[in-house]
Amino acid sequence: MLLPVSLLPTLLHLTGQVYFYGALILGLAFLFFGIRTAIVRSSLEARRLLQASVIYLPLLWILMVLNQIN
Repeated sequence: MLLPVSLLPTLLHLTGQVYFYGALILGLAFLFFGIRTAIVRSSLEARRLLQASVIYLPLLWILMVLNQIN
């Protein structure tokens, strides 16, 4: 659900291609960490998923800012 919602600003013509492809890559990476955590179910994987979530949102915001500059 996170991936389609993060791509929605581009579909609504609020952001451009820079944001779209960056959000797609970030969303797929976050999905990877989530699936890996669900499969392995260890505290190490949970910590990695938490770190991925802390990194995901600021990078997504930076992409929006960079998209407005270009």
